[in-house]
Amino acid sequence: MGQTTAERPANETGVQRWREQWRQVRRQLRYVALTLVGIGGWALLLGAVAAGLQARRDELRAADVLLIVVPATPSEAFVDHCLELIRRGYAPRAIALGSGGAALEQLLASRGVGEGSVVVDSGAGSTGQRLRAVSAAELRGGAASALVAGEPADILAWLKLVSDTGLRAYGAPVAAPPLSALSLVRASTAYWLAVLQNT
Repeated sequence: MGQTTAERPANETGVQRWREQWRQVRRQLRYVALTLVGIGGWALLLGAVAAGLQARRDELRAADVLLIVVPATPSEAFVDHCLELIRRGYAPRAIALGSGGAALEQLLASRGVGEGSVVVDSGAGSTGQRLRAVSAAELRGGAASALVAGEPADILAWLKLVSDTGLRAYGAPVAAPPLSALSLVRASTAYWLAVLQNT
């Protein structure tokens, strides 16, 4: 049997109500999406500004331990920077972390740094995980501060990971030209990932 005249308007009203509700839901979803994009954009921008400032900030001072976060292929400038930090005796011990740790040890040895002056961390895990683990171990061993050496684009994230363990962290980035826009975006992303790791 077909619908009566009374039933049709009721059904049409129901469909119209459903369509209106769906339109409202879509508007709310768009608003939420735009809000999240806006927040993400501001966070990325703030992180990039902080990374750019930290990359050029030299916080050299005496500390309990020197943590050197080494890239896979340490540049000559990186090696020279680490050599200066070690020879000036900013910390009683130095620990090299990262995939280039062993290479850095060899390069420093070829420039006269004595055997055992730099301990190469060989634990399992990512560089960030190892930095956090080593920092926590140093804190348990009585250290209160760390001088962190690394590439300028990475230093903000490394300082965050170290300070989260309870150590006072100071940056000693390798001297370099101002970071490019792409490097700043990457540095900001790395920093916020470090923040999220501790939440």
